[in-house]
Amino acid sequence: MALSYRLLDRLGMNEGACNHLSVMAPSRSATYAEVMLLAPGYTSDGSSLHWSKVTASSLIGLDSDCNVVEDGSIPGCRAEESAACIHMGTRKARPKGHPSNKVMFHTHSLYATALGCLKKDPVLMPMHQNSLRFMTRAATYDDYDIADEHTSEGEVIGAAMKDNDILFMQNHGVMIAALTVHLPFDNAYYLERACLYQAKALEAVGGDESKIKLFNDKTIATCTKKYTDADFLDKYSIKHFYSWWNLYLEKEPDVFH
Repeated sequence: MALSYRLLDRLGMNEGACNHLSVMAPSRSATYAEVMLLAPGYTSDGSSLHWSKVTASSLIGLDSDCNVVEDGSIPGCRAEESAACIHMGTRKARPKGHPSNKVMFHTHSLYATALGCLKKDPVLMPMHQNSLRFMTRAATYDDYDIADEHTSEGEVIGAAMKDNDILFMQNHGVMIAALTVHLPFDNAYYLERACLYQAKALEAVGGDESKIKLFNDKTIATCTKKYTDADFLDKYSIKHFYSWWNLYLEKEPDVFH
């Protein structure tokens, strides 16, 4: 999880000191079966821990009521309220026991967020192999209400997400859910690339969708089945994520401690 924070920062997929990633993990204490781990939203002086400096030991653990019950290595840290409520609320509203409730990434990555700001529903066109990976796995949430951000918004987001693992949060960003940490990282990366290719292609033809070469129905059906297969996705996301892992193990090993 700490490495994911650093990677999304390195790739420019977060925004300022906002956005948040979380994982449900076994608790250090017998009091709780598990806690929700995430990077501190605030340090003791009111600032935040930059994503490029997140380490495994700096993560804090929250209970189901979003209270910090496990401190990280930096004294006096607390969770950002929006991060705690959105992530915990989303988990509570999704189908109980759904495997992809374990890990959640919320980002404001540039092109995926831009697609979600279009007036019509954000739709990935079947124009690139990356697009086919997400066309049947994404839901849309269009009920943005900043006044409700810190209370029940997470539950509304979870209800909109249902059992999908990708959610376009219109006028906001994206939420990505998965069973393992390597999979939402890989999904976040390739979703952003799919949205980038679509934006660039439409820009090149002045927004005229009729000039975009789309896959035929047979190719869409065949490739969508392949690119959304759980074993396929797991294999390729492991390959991608752990190539970064090996690099950071050599260059920035502090992230793992």
